[in-house]
Amino acid sequence: KYSSALFNVVMSLCAEANFAPEIAATASTSAGVVALVAAGEGIAILSQSSRMFSDELSFLPVRDTLASIDIVLAWSPQRETPVVRSFLELARRKPRHLNARST
Repeated sequence: KYSSALFNVVMSLCAEANFAPEIAATASTSAGVVALVAAGEGIAILSQSSRMFSDELSFLPVRDTLASIDIVLAWSPQRETPVVRSFLELARRKPRHLNARST
């Protein structure tokens, strides 16, 4: 499914750069956006995972510390297994790269 959060981040970054993208077409899924690009309808700013939808397009990573979105984990507490609990424990730890920045 297409991420409105990603769209909002992209539009904000464009506005900050005094750039207004000309949106000719949209799609409701990342695969749909990739299909539009493959059909020659323009370019797109997508999440990294969108690479899996095409071996024929070129992808360039965007390296900007401001270009980020918040993500969350979702799970069913009623179906929580030992594996899920272990993963949640790992996810709740502060990432090592954040420890390196704070020193």
